[in-house]
Amino acid sequence: DVVTRMSAGSDEVLNALRNELTERDVDVFIVGSGDPHASEYPCGAFARRAFISGFTGSAGTALITQTDALLWTDGRYFLQAELELSPSWTLMKIGFSAPAPNSNNSSPISTPTIEKWILNTFENASKSVHVAVDGWTTTSSEAFKYRTAFQSSVNIKLVPLNPVLSNPIDTIWAMNRPALPSNPIRIHSLELSGKSARDKLNELAIEIHKKRNENLKQFSKLNSMLVCALDEVAWTLNIRGSDPPHCPTVLSYLLLTVDTETEEDIENEKWHARLFIDVNKVNDEVKGYLNEMRVEIDPYESVFGCVQEISQGGNQLWFDPVSTVMALADAAGDCSREGCSSSALCGDCEYLNPCKVSTPIGLFKAVKNESELNAMKEAHVKDAMAMCNFLCWLENALYSNDQSCVLNEWSIGIKLDGFRAEQDGFLDTSFPTIAAAGKNGAIIHYRAKEDSCRAVTTDETLLIDSGGQYYEGTTDITRTLHYGNPSDFEKECFTRVLKGNIAMECAIFPVGTTGIVLDSIARQYLWQKGLDYRHGTGHGVGASLNVHEGPQSISSRSGINPVPLLEGMVVSNEPGYYEDGKFGIRIENVICVVGAECEYNFGDKDYLTFENITLVPIQKELLKLDLLSESEIQWIDTYHDKIWNVLEPRLMKDHRTETVDWLRKATLPLN
Repeated sequence: DVVTRMSAGSDEVLNALRNELTERDVDVFIVGSGDPHASEYPCGAFARRAFISGFTGSAGTALITQTDALLWTDGRYFLQAELELSPSWTLMKIGFSAPAPNSNNSSPISTPTIEKWILNTFENASKSVHVAVDGWTTTSSEAFKYRTAFQSSVNIKLVPLNPVLSNPIDTIWAMNRPALPSNPIRIHSLELSGKSARDKLNELAIEIHKKRNENLKQFSKLNSMLVCALDEVAWTLNIRGSDPPHCPTVLSYLLLTVDTETEEDIENEKWHARLFIDVNKVNDEVKGYLNEMRVEIDPYESVFGCVQEISQGGNQLWFDPVSTVMALADAAGDCSREGCSSSALCGDCEYLNPCKVSTPIGLFKAVKNESELNAMKEAHVKDAMAMCNFLCWLENALYSNDQSCVLNEWSIGIKLDGFRAEQDGFLDTSFPTIAAAGKNGAIIHYRAKEDSCRAVTTDETLLIDSGGQYYEGTTDITRTLHYGNPSDFEKECFTRVLKGNIAMECAIFPVGTTGIVLDSIARQYLWQKGLDYRHGTGHGVGASLNVHEGPQSISSRSGINPVPLLEGMVVSNEPGYYEDGKFGIRIENVICVVGAECEYNFGDKDYLTFENITLVPIQKELLKLDLLSESEIQWIDTYHDKIWNVLEPRLMKDHRTETVDWLRKATLPLN
């Protein structure tokens, strides 16, 4: 069949989809990046947006009509999208303003949101306009956003795809669509997790009881919590898998139901938990473990019916609308649609509305305990050894005359992955390795392709952003390098980025401070010269879980969800600068939030700071020393001394004498 041979993002695919939409009476089709769990890196079977548009970035939403094909994405992916989208697609730059085309008006026009674009385009249509989404990949919060926007429109209606029929993109994809993964799951040991799954479930059962008692009028029938985010299921039950790429999680749902109304009975484990999963992934050892944790095993696809039973039985369900898809939210009795009462009891369907707020799991997971932190530090030592082995090899390869050694973005990325794989306990990369030479470094989330990658030479910058998944933890590190003669401007940008990185790590701030307050600390030295970067400064990092973890972040956009940084949280510290068409610079370490020792204690507040757990040298050849203060020079020397003291004995134990020699030079004091 010709449709099975279509290329991703081709006009042939787009035309075939439009034919499918016509047959299903769909005028507008919104295609997000997600899966039934709102995962950042969905399994290949759910990469529908990438297939239809050709854009492979991890964040973006496509919209298709009979005449338009548009893709919305943020500043991290503007250059990548421009390269990957065909001329049939229009890139919609989120947060970007530009002069209106063919207009003398100098006032910039902001990129409209998806719902605003639909309203502007179809508000005066002569017939009803059906806007379709897939209820199994569109989250409850996204559905609420669309329903609210279209509520006042006479013509525009949001219509979930018929759940009985396949997604129209799957019909086109046909036999070429990847199968769902069937990888087995494993137990994440108590030594690494620091708390048993049974204790975590008990704590969550108590939280259900508290939530109900906080507002008996609205949640008097609340007795269950549905967990859909894969990392939250894995963290709660202390299990790991390898279903989504780069994430040690497994396709599954967790349902926790409290069987009593008294907290005393909950503490005596008057609750039951159900794991919805492909039962073929669960071996006898894991079955025994889950039974010991009082967790039942149910087929993955049965979660819909179980959720329906809760709402139809007169009970209420607690779920996070950001990670729960529309299909399950509606099954739970969610009637946040046109004409629905805002009270707990919905007058339209006579079900009790669910509790649609974040569950406490995200925050519990983000604040690492001592066992998790110790394990993460060990993972970063292993990762640093791999990085240093790689950087030693790369420097030697660049300066050698070995013509048989092919150095390009693709080949060095494969080589780095190989050095990580040598480390004991290595599982996978934590995201696709970014090796970006010269102008490609300005593409913030660039990914090299074997047939079109750039050569790596001594003539231009090289940005390497990479990470590993280990049994002990998750890593994420970026280093920017130049093995020739960098320009003064490149050195100045690099030094100002490093100054921001140092300032962030050394910041001291009171308990309760959010990431939006801290973000400008990392940007200040770039701002002094009118420079900046189009991404956040820091994201949470999981404990052998997702490399990008919430709810905390360090970003100018953190005000959307102002979660304060708490002791035990782990975040990245990654300021950068990107000169379009020329080079990119980013320096990224992973830092832990720790208590700060202060001389005074105004307002009886505790203060916090950061501890750097990344152990890879900063390349000194890119520094402009006259821009560094004495304290910054001391920071660099102290950091490099720490790296030497930690890694040298471990590398010697592995008989990596060549790397030790390289490390000695890389960590010598600046002066």
